[in-house]
Amino acid sequence: MLTALLSHFLLRRERLRPLFFAGLAVALAGVAMVSYNGAAVLELNPRGDLLALLAAAAWSAYSLLTRKLSAFGYPVVQTTRRTLPGACCSCCPSCRCWASGPGSGL
Repeated sequence: MLTALLSHFLLRRERLRPLFFAGLAVALAGVAMVSYNGAAVLELNPRGDLLALLAAAAWSAYSLLTRKLSAFGYPVVQTTRRTLPGACCSCCPSCRCWASGPGSGL
């Protein structure tokens, strides 16, 4: 979803058709069903929600960057191999966030 929206608004390459909006509605309905899960009270975790949104934004940026680089003739597999070590190194600081739960001493 986010990739298509960014591609449409930033690169002016993606056309948003009615089928996209139908898929968006189905996806959002699925997220709502999983979130409520039959509970009367919805409890949100802002840290988890923020991490999920950042992950979606990072994946969208990677997808658009890979598409742009492939237009210049760079192979997608080689681009992925070169970006993977940097992605792994950027994940290390988030490990501290995961370990900072109750009783972790952080």
